[in-house]
Amino acid sequence: MENFKVIGELGKGTWGVVHLAEQLGTGRKVAIKKIKSKRPEEGINFTAVREIKMLREFRHENIIELVDCFTTPDMAINL
Repeated sequence: MENFKVIGELGKGTWGVVHLAEQLGTGRKVAIKKIKSKRPEEGINFTAVREIKMLREFRHENIIELVDCFTTPDMAINL
């Protein structure tokens, strides 16, 4: 998260929270989806892995570009 400045919350859903952020260094506005696992001891959420895989492969004007993917100390996945 050190590469991003969170500006505000855009929305919440079943799997997580989406924040509007600014990418430091470029000034680019991005959306960060934070997916928290209900049981971090079980590892990474399979639904998150599937979403990451699909976003890495898709190139379409109606689908957002995956800029980065990282975890935070609370074991949340951010994309």
